[in-house]
Formats: sequence, structure tokens, C-alpha cells
Amino acid sequence: MKKKLLYVGFMIAMMSSMVACGKEKATGLDAIDPDEYVTLGNYKNLEVTVDHYDFTDDDLKQYIDQDLGYYVSSYDLYEYEVTDRQTVSMNDVVNIDYQGKKDGVAFDGGTAQGAHLEIGSGQFIDGFEDGLVGVNVGETVELNLTFPEEYKYNEELSGQEVVFTVSVNSIDEPKLPEYDEEFFASFGIEGVTNYDEYTNYAKGYIEDACTEQNDSLIDDALWEQVSAKCVIKEVPQILLDEKLAELDADLEEYAAQYGVSTDEMISNMGYDEESYEAQRQSVAKSEAERDLICRAIAKAEGITITDEDVKKTAQDEYEKYGFASAAEMIESKSDEYLRSYVRNKVIMNLIKETATITQNESMPFLDASMY
Repeated sequence: MKKKLLYVGFMIAMMSSMVACGKEKATGLDAIDPDEYVTLGNYKNLEVTVDHYDFTDDDLKQYIDQDLGYYVSSYDLYEYEVTDRQTVSMNDVVNIDYQGKKDGVAFDGGTAQGAHLEIGSGQFIDGFEDGLVGVNVGETVELNLTFPEEYKYNEELSGQEVVFTVSVNSIDEPKLPEYDEEFFASFGIEGVTNYDEYTNYAKGYIEDACTEQNDSLIDDALWEQVSAKCVIKEVPQILLDEKLAELDADLEEYAAQYGVSTDEMISNMGYDEESYEAQRQSVAKSEAERDLICRAIAKAEGITITDEDVKKTAQDEYEKYGFASAAEMIESKSDEYLRSYVRNKVIMNLIKETATITQNESMPFLDASMY
């Protein structure tokens, strides 16, 4: 199971962090006097209006159909029936045998028998699917094609000319499989062995997703007001360096989870080196400013975060973030960061206690792109 990271702010696309930074405390962070850097504005009795997400039984059914359908499609679990159609057209699902050769030699990953392909789906390189339109069942064709200049699945084939020999075995009709115990065993969700159990699982997931999204909308709207009313004179370099280190460690953890290098992870997120560095600096500065404001409010309110506060938060949240125990969560984080994380939560709750929050009419869960 991939751990859900704790830190709020890792890049726009990822938006998380709280990484394993080790147990050494960052020297000097405790000595920061927030009053030297922050002039607080009003953070109580705020008023915000926010969007609100909920779901109906129809939304739940739509989500289940999409989720199961995506799984079936991804792993080609359809039950196929051969049709009597004889000539391949766009959008047909064909059963094919194929072999790809470069300079007369078959290359790795270019050969299959009995493979299913939807014509027009874009699963194969340009020209492959179009080259089968008009071919009759039982015929074999040779397709002279060229791989893209940057073919990430096999760099040796980038920009190379190849020949695919393709035989069309049949034009098939895909049907969804029975959602029986065998199917859900392959689905791999612990405790889910049938459709009803999966429905309950999905409902719980959507409820949690809605709650998390709605809480986030409230927190973001309130924090936007709080930060706008504060004046940040400067950010201590030691605090900025801490946030940068946390982002770097988080990037490494994400890359390890997905089995890629940090450079590949950056590229997969849609950044080049220059744009990533700009985003890295921006996020670190934003998180450092938030940290400073929370420190200033905590000082003004006489709030101190104790070891017991940290232990309670870890006990409440370790499963949420993929840890085996609260002790494991605490052991994997720096003392400073755990206290900062808990302090930020306490301050946010304090702000919400006096706020007037108006929620707009509920919107469908599926419109939120939360899953």
C-alpha cells in the first residue's frame, strides 16, 4: 500500500508531503520568534461561502460502473463473443496476432497472439490501427511504421522504422464479466468478495472523499482570509531551508513508490528542471509563511504543542497515512515537523470555531474529480 504523505503543499499536482526527514531536530527552529517576522491581522469571526459536494444513489452507481469498468478495461477482463462481421471498421474490437520487426529482427514487446484491440483507441503507434481498417477477417497485412521520436516505453525504438505483420482473427463483441467472487478476488480489495460488499466499500470511500474535499474547501477559504490579513516581513532562511528539504525528501519517496527516478517523477508531473525549481521554491515559501503565521497565532493564544498532543494525533491518523502504528509514524518524522503539523491543525480548528461558514447548494461528487 502506498503511503499517503502528510505535508500539505507538495507541488500543485501532488499537493502533499510530511516526509521521513529523520529524527534530528533542525537547529534553530525553536528559537524563531514569529513576532519578529509576522504582523497578525484578524483571524477570528471570519465569514466564508464555499462549495459543497455530496452524492446520491445514482452518483454511487455511476462511480461503481466507472471504477469496475476501468479495471476490466485496464486488465482486459472482458468476455468476448465472436461476431459474424468480416471487414474491420473504426471502433471495432479486433482479435489479432502480430509481430513487429526492425531490420528483419523481432524486437521485445512487439509480438502477441490473440490480442484484442479497439480500432481508434490510440493504444498502438500511429498508423497501426488505421492500417487495419478495411482488412478482412483471415487476412494478414504488413504495416510499415515509424515509432515516435521519443518513445518512453523503449528508447531503442525511438524514431525507428519497423514492420508489423498483423493477422486479423475475428471481430469481437466485448461484454463485461460477471461480478462474482472470482472477479472480486482479482480486484484485490481486502474484505470485498461480492458486489454488495464492494458497493459498501465504494460508498465509504465516496463519503470520506466528500468529507475531505469539503473540509479542504473550508480550510482553504478561511486560510486565504487569514493570510491576506497578515503581513510577512521576511521568511527566516532556516525555515525556508527546512521546507525545501521536506519537498526534496517527499519527491524521493514518491519516486521510490512509483519505481522511477526523481528526474522521471518531475517529468511525469509535467515539469522541466527550470519550472520544477520555480514551483519548488514557491511552495516552500508558501508553506514557510503558513508556518510562521501559525506560530504567531499560537504565541498570541498561549498554545503549546506537547508530546501528548503529537502522540494523540499520530494515534488518530497513522492508518490514514499508511503506517502500521502510531509509533511508526512518529519514528519516521522529525520532532520539529510533527509539532508543526499538529500546531497547524490546532490553529485551523481555532479559526473555524469562531467562523461563520455558508455552504452553497450541494454539487455531485463526480463533478469534483476527487477520485
